[in-house]
Amino acid sequence: MVSDLRLAEALWRGRALMPARASRNEGLFDQLLRRWLGLILIAALIVPLCFCAFIRLVQGGATSGRIAKYEFTLHENIIVASVAWSPDGRYIADSAFYGDEIHLWDVESRKLIAKVHRKSTLGSEGELSWSPDGMLLPVCDYQGQIRVYAPPDLREVKFIQQANKKSCDKTAFSSDGSRWTGLGITSQTLVTYSTKDWQLIKSYDLIKGWYRGRALRSIAYVPGTSTLAVGGGEFEHRGNFNLSNGFVWMLEPEDDVPSREIPVYRYDSVGIPGNVNHLTLSPDAKALAAGTSTGSGFSETNTILAGVRILNLQDGRILGAPLDGKKRGAPGGLQFSSDGSYVITGHGGTGYHGWGARFIEVIDAKTYQVVDSVKSGGDIWDISSNPRSSEFAAGVDKSIVIWKIERQ
Repeated sequence: MVSDLRLAEALWRGRALMPARASRNEGLFDQLLRRWLGLILIAALIVPLCFCAFIRLVQGGATSGRIAKYEFTLHENIIVASVAWSPDGRYIADSAFYGDEIHLWDVESRKLIAKVHRKSTLGSEGELSWSPDGMLLPVCDYQGQIRVYAPPDLREVKFIQQANKKSCDKTAFSSDGSRWTGLGITSQTLVTYSTKDWQLIKSYDLIKGWYRGRALRSIAYVPGTSTLAVGGGEFEHRGNFNLSNGFVWMLEPEDDVPSREIPVYRYDSVGIPGNVNHLTLSPDAKALAAGTSTGSGFSETNTILAGVRILNLQDGRILGAPLDGKKRGAPGGLQFSSDGSYVITGHGGTGYHGWGARFIEVIDAKTYQVVDSVKSGGDIWDISSNPRSSEFAAGVDKSIVIWKIERQ
């Protein structure tokens, strides 16, 4: 941005695009041309900023709804990519979307109490997860490095260098804390470590064999088990398009390939399918909720219209799909509330075809209907529930916004 402004200034003063200052005999036309180019560049830099400020002003900040009540905001200096509430409810960890920082907040005092820097400069939604006892916070770093931190000062307690030097974008702990898994979406890696000694106990080849032609996008452990649920898509060529049918696959600890699959997004009356990019499971392990790239597609007639869907974990039945066809855009975070009564999803940005809105929706996990909707005040990147209460947090632009669900 600074270099762009300097270029604009140079153009305005007639010093750019030439090796030296214009001579005294330089034509008036050339000087005017440079000044106009400078004005155009300045406008190109300033107008988007003014437009974003105008949008924020019109939208306003976070609001309360019928049951989702706004509580407070933790103001950040980073765009928040991932948020993770600690098991005891004391802390919220977050990572930078464009940046190298990991922050730890004390929720009660509403203060930033620790931060660390990593070599990676791009965060992703769902990349942070706590051990069930709240003592460990692994963070994926540059070229396959995994650093394990401990609260409240985020001191490093373990460093792991993966042999393949590939990163991970999603992480999850098993319910008993004995296993930690990292999924690399771009690097196409899936690894599981024992947290007893942090030795690698399972690595999957996502390029060959069964995994070839399939894309893995999300992970979560089934509560009370060591079963890993993996969301993604299976490639299908149909007509002139290459698409992915969305599935959730189940991997038992001894499995090399999934022992079970649950279809989530297929060709149906709603439209074309999509990958399972978001995945969350109910605390009682009876249901799962999935999200896809709603709004993406090649044209208005070939666009993913399916939204968040809730399924029975045992038999794979679709129990509810209240956002199908609603043109909400892709989810910005997806979580069950701590008691499993609600599914909370966010929407951020305009998305494809001008879809999307910056608000949180609360879905009743029994009736499968949207029971509340609140404005977030900005783009939503991730959502995390407080394991100790009905609160939930959302990463919204440069802030962490807290709501509390109050039953009527």
